[in-house]
Amino acid sequence: MIRPGKLVGIVPSLAALLAGLFFGCSLCYGWGSAHGKITKAALESLPEWQRARWRESEAGFQKYCVYVDMGLDNAEAKPYLIVVNKRLFHYFPRENREDYQVFMEGAERYVRLIVDQLRAGADAEAAKFAGAFAHVLQDLSQPQCHALEGVNGMPWTVLDELFTPEDQSWNRAPQSIISLDSDPRFVVQLDDYRPQLLGMRPQEVAFRLYVRSCRLRRMARKALPAMLARVYAGDEGGAVQAAIPPAVEDAKLVADMFSTCFALAAERFEPAEAQALQTLDLTDLVPITAPALINFPYRFSPLAYGCSVSVKRQPVPLQLWIQEADGRKREVVLPKGIGTGCCRFSYEIPPGVFQEFRCTAGLHSQLCQHPSGAKLRLTVRFGGKDVFQSGVLEAGSPAQKVALPIAAGGTLEFLSEGHPGPTGNEANHAVWGEPVLVRLDTAAAPAVRP
Repeated sequence: MIRPGKLVGIVPSLAALLAGLFFGCSLCYGWGSAHGKITKAALESLPEWQRARWRESEAGFQKYCVYVDMGLDNAEAKPYLIVVNKRLFHYFPRENREDYQVFMEGAERYVRLIVDQLRAGADAEAAKFAGAFAHVLQDLSQPQCHALEGVNGMPWTVLDELFTPEDQSWNRAPQSIISLDSDPRFVVQLDDYRPQLLGMRPQEVAFRLYVRSCRLRRMARKALPAMLARVYAGDEGGAVQAAIPPAVEDAKLVADMFSTCFALAAERFEPAEAQALQTLDLTDLVPITAPALINFPYRFSPLAYGCSVSVKRQPVPLQLWIQEADGRKREVVLPKGIGTGCCRFSYEIPPGVFQEFRCTAGLHSQLCQHPSGAKLRLTVRFGGKDVFQSGVLEAGSPAQKVALPIAAGGTLEFLSEGHPGPTGNEANHAVWGEPVLVRLDTAAAPAVRP
């Protein structure tokens, strides 16, 4: 990642760029030699039948994976770069919905280009597109600047405000950790990792890449405190080690993308891998919109994953009353889901990927007994329309099963409403239990074969 401006204005030749890439000269403001290290690890993890098709391009990948930094003014790189909304598909907006739209369009276009070239037998061309796309994905794990872009993003200056010691104004936080990836101790290895299938249609692949990209950015951001604390303490080796886990996770993502493109081109899918795609846990997604502050006791932690929160601000299991067919009620504990108070949050669902959304929605069976009294209303909206309404839930109310068609794609929004005002909702604990997206019928996808 080279910033600001274009590579042509900073590096006079590809040779100079590669010299910096392989010999540690810091020409980049983001990942440098990590691009080559991550790409190499990803390629080495591919099944032999896939790796064999790129054997002649393997050395070239070290150049292809820096095409994006070479920029649109470079005649060699330009045919393999993608522009979305007049923005090079490389730098992501920090507004969540815009980030989603940019990522989905760019990722789907790259997947289609790679698959089309592989189907045509143009393996060398496919490698060039794949290398360029790999660079985009690799920058997601680059803690110093790229990981701060995109979903729930923040300016680089936040690092300076939080971490730069007062006596090191010459070495501010965004600058202090540049080029750690050129250290010989920065090693990216996948060992026995087996690439995972990301989907059986390009848009499905793009969406699962988006979901993983959000998690990868968060992982890279969470590596920053350790990296910065260690580098300012003079422990550069420790800072290098803190930077490696996001790069390893990124190499897995790149390997999955490479392997999935081969599988799509050949229509060659392992049955177990296809089966693993049938559902996607909604809690794996980062919401497009979510509040920063809601009612007590959740307050600054509005969405609790896998638990609810007691008035003593302690996690408690997700518990609901379930009404059996014979009319009897039993209390159940759900291992997955979202506990929250009175708020709204939403996700973007792509069209033509998922058939249905399912969950068990209700009022927490124990926390609802707070003396303030529970009166909770749950609503699910899809595409701007109310598609589920619980009615008023009070202590003892059974949870309700939700199953909604979502194949058309759109905004999936969850609302929980209690007593008006900022107080008095200590008993209104919404539980969105076991929320999953169910994949569209595979009849619309390429045939599965071993």
